[in-house]
Amino acid sequence: MASKQIIAIDLDRVLGPHSSAVFSFMKPYKGAVEAIAKIKQKYDLYVITARHPFFKQRTINWINEYFPDTFVSIDFVYYKTPFGPRSSKSQICKRIGAKIILDDKMSNAVDCAKNGIKAYLYGIQNFHRRNHLPKDIVWVRDWSVVLKKLL
Repeated sequence: MASKQIIAIDLDRVLGPHSSAVFSFMKPYKGAVEAIAKIKQKYDLYVITARHPFFKQRTINWINEYFPDTFVSIDFVYYKTPFGPRSSKSQICKRIGAKIILDDKMSNAVDCAKNGIKAYLYGIQNFHRRNHLPKDIVWVRDWSVVLKKLL
């Protein structure tokens, strides 16, 4: 049986509001849980998130609460040392074999696209960029659009 294609998914402002995993009372975005369940049937899903190590366990707990048994792994990006090795989301995508990333940050999308990873730039906060995106970056407003693009 052929393995599924891998999608890397950011947490903050993609699965839920900014710092949702830090403040456990915050819920995932409307439609995220249902969409992720559908996408998981076709793809292997990984979380890649930038997070201070202090919040690592809270992040894992939040993901396990709202998306139990959904993600193959959760990778933490540390942009600054001494928290861990300096890495980028494109480096992690290449390591795990992700061909697609869903992220809200333009710089991550551009970096991934430059490294051969199809980038979906998520959220209404990126609405103003929708008509001026570099090649290999697609703007997706919300989870209903993500489903249309990926399934």
